[in-house]
Amino acid sequence: MNIQTYCELCKSTVWFQLDLENISFVGSGIINRSLIHDGHVLNCEIDTQGSVRSARAQQILENPTDTLSKRVARSFHEINADKGQTIQMDVYTSNPELGKFFNDVLGEMIKQISELERAGRGYFDIYLTNKLTILKTHRFDISIGLNIRLKEENLQSLKGLILDMGDVEENKVDLEIMVKNQDFVGILTHKDTKDPYFHAISSLCLSYGIPFYLDSLSTNSLRGLFDFIYAVLQSAN
Repeated sequence: MNIQTYCELCKSTVWFQLDLENISFVGSGIINRSLIHDGHVLNCEIDTQGSVRSARAQQILENPTDTLSKRVARSFHEINADKGQTIQMDVYTSNPELGKFFNDVLGEMIKQISELERAGRGYFDIYLTNKLTILKTHRFDISIGLNIRLKEENLQSLKGLILDMGDVEENKVDLEIMVKNQDFVGILTHKDTKDPYFHAISSLCLSYGIPFYLDSLSTNSLRGLFDFIYAVLQSAN
């Protein structure tokens, strides 16, 4: 049976199919059905005759990390469009979720750079292996994976490192060697190890004069991390 209703969000009539003969109506004789409609959800209450008694439209909320990755990419895109130092940044992680987040940032950056590239005002190179992703743009050189590169021999470059401490522990990497030649460091830990690492890393970074950010991994800490990185990059311009 064709069911007709009205969507208040987009101000339009909506039709959908429903097989009333094979639906069991109990109690009030009303069933609830939801359908995705033009970027939102339409929740309908339908009676035994196929009449829509009520319809409520709700926006589909984005995953907060999806929203954040787009925001970060926009900020990086603004920096990339300006003149200034090359920014070499390594994200040291094998965490699938964390890796996905950073790869989403790179994907959003590529979308935005592609628009400039078509206009002859931008370029990018992307390198993919089983364990490493590298994006190179006008100003950014970002790697994601279990790899830390030496700072390029370029006085105009800025070197940053984002560390997943779970991988640092597992691979028994010397933290001082990783950190001492960086211009800024972001560190993500498990919540149970945040305080012990803060004392050790703050002492290490302060001894080398390196600005750092440390927090346990969460959407809020990722937001704080990129606010920190953005502030460092802006101050370096």
